[in-house]
This record gives sequence, structure tokens and C-alpha cells, in this order.
Amino acid sequence: MSSFGGGIWADGRRVPTKQWPITVREVLTHQSGIRHYMNDDESINTRYYTSINEALTQNFAKDPLLFEPGTKFSYTSYGHIVLGCVMEARRA
Repeated sequence: MSSFGGGIWADGRRVPTKQWPITVREVLTHQSGIRHYMNDDESINTRYYTSINEALTQNFAKDPLLFEPGTKFSYTSYGHIVLGCVMEARRA
């Protein structure tokens, strides 16, 4: 399965590079190392983003992964944002 990171999203922005590659499977199984919400302000957010990529870059794109992908389980809602960006990039 191919990994992503360091590539280009559909809107031309660079995919955030992390310390390890991440596969779509690892994101789907919550084994990617991408963090979950840090606090209630992040989880109960009414901010409108113009694109999935804007939400990605505003929230957690600069954060390091919590662990090497595939080695642990940690639930993350942000993984769904990442998968949305992957789907947008594949569509373009």
C-alpha cells in the first residue's frame, strides 16, 4: 500500500511531511499516529473552513506524529480530514 506525505494536495499545497510515512490503511485503522483533539475548543468548533486542506493546515499539520504508524492504536477524528485531502488529490 502506498504512503503519502511530502506530496501535493489537489489545490497545489504540499502535504505535511512527518517523521514516518503513513498509509491510508493506517489512518483508517487509527494506527497512523495522528493526534485526536487536544481540548474541547478543538472538538466543539463552529469555525467554517473553505476547504478540507485549510482545516488540516490550521489544526494539526505541524504537530509531530504520536508514534510510528502501524505500531500502536490511538483514535483520531483528524484522520478523516487527512483522508478527505487524499480523496480530493486523487480526484484532481
